[in-house]
Amino acid sequence: MRTLGPWLLLLVGLAGAAPAAAPEVTLVVTPVCEDGANEPSVLAFALSLPAAGRPVFQLPDEVMGTRGASGLISDATARDDGGPISLTRRVRDGVLELRPARATRGTLTFEYRARSISAAGTGAVEGLRHDATGIGGHGRHFIVLPESQRRYRMRISWGAATCPAGTRGEGASTFGGSAPSEIVGELSALREAVYYWGLPQTTTADDGALHLRTAWFGATAIDVPAAGAWAAKVFAAERAFFGDDDPGPYSIFVRLLQSHEDRANGIGQETSYLSWIGPKTTFARRLKVNIAHEMLHRWLGLRLRLRGAEGTAYWFSEGFTVHYASVIAFRAGQFSVDEFLETINDIATRHFANKRAGATNARIARDFVRDVDVSIVPYTRGALYAAELDTALRRASGGKRTLDDLLRALYVRARGSGALPGDAVRRLVRAELGPSGVARYDAVILGGRDPDPPADAYGPCFTRKPRAPKGFTWERVPGVPDTQCHVW
Repeated sequence: MRTLGPWLLLLVGLAGAAPAAAPEVTLVVTPVCEDGANEPSVLAFALSLPAAGRPVFQLPDEVMGTRGASGLISDATARDDGGPISLTRRVRDGVLELRPARATRGTLTFEYRARSISAAGTGAVEGLRHDATGIGGHGRHFIVLPESQRRYRMRISWGAATCPAGTRGEGASTFGGSAPSEIVGELSALREAVYYWGLPQTTTADDGALHLRTAWFGATAIDVPAAGAWAAKVFAAERAFFGDDDPGPYSIFVRLLQSHEDRANGIGQETSYLSWIGPKTTFARRLKVNIAHEMLHRWLGLRLRLRGAEGTAYWFSEGFTVHYASVIAFRAGQFSVDEFLETINDIATRHFANKRAGATNARIARDFVRDVDVSIVPYTRGALYAAELDTALRRASGGKRTLDDLLRALYVRARGSGALPGDAVRRLVRAELGPSGVARYDAVILGGRDPDPPADAYGPCFTRKPRAPKGFTWERVPGVPDTQCHVW
């Protein structure tokens, strides 16, 4: 049993009174077929909530670097206990605004339509897309909401598709399957969710408290059952790492886009994630890395996160996730030795070949969206620093404590208090490694110095070799059997 260090004293207890009853909100999502088509190309939304003054319904026009979201929203109407309400539409400062002409009262129902783009066309990869297998995407692109910091009890359900007879499909979202789902939280939770309707290829895995469902939209050649089974094993390993026994279901939505060629990317939520792949994507290392990474965000990046301005903690939420997604899968035997070696070499190569590798953390926060080279840095820097920090903790404690222990302690603390202070990791580094550890943290994470994990950072099977013109990659240590590679 490992000894927990002085940073455990930073953990806080759980306390607090039960919250008052939250007001009710309903969201009904309905697929719509247009012009006699047999497949939906529109999702219609009906949001009902308690009326209060003149709420402004909003949607950013630019979402995750892609513009044009507002142009896909149409047919907006509103009504309350006093009858219909006219809406004034405008785009101001890059945000779509729909303003009611008078004060509202009673229950306000706001309805609109969001148009989808064909999966064979050009558009936001995680936006609303459709093909013969279904329609759906990430809510940031099409969920129009009023500003509100209140907590609500929200009910999400699917309406009957307005399509020709014989059109079949089922709805599902981050919140659950086709049956109505209920959550408690802020309205923004509706925008941070995935919504899909159709007839995808599906897999399910049920093992005790683990319940995982995958839904694959598009004509992929991937062996969907094999991919779903692999994802379930990695998800189980990630759950075990964090001691998570939550029996709630978890969903993976995969959309094939013709323009995505052989790539695989994704975006995670706490109870689901959305991945987009191309027609040439195979179930190989790159897709496996993406699956493991996005599922891990359930714990690292969502339940466990650092406060601060957007982008200032990507080295942690993304970089540490890069590190642990491959490490956990490797320890669980779901990456081969060769796959793991290729993965850590990919991290090192992408970092040292990047002309922006020395970007400060402040520059990352400023330029993450507008400079693709800068956007890579927190992923690679954070991952390599995680390996460096892990080794430093092992050496300083004589093998009694590791980065695993630090991360689990942070997770426990975050589950009790929410997002942690932006310097939470730095404070633990000081408690364990002293002023020299803090100086190294500041130089790498804040100042842009290159991480420097030692030769044995990934265990006894791998060692460093120089990379020209700078940096390093990894290679196998001759004579060490594969059976000794997974534990360190």
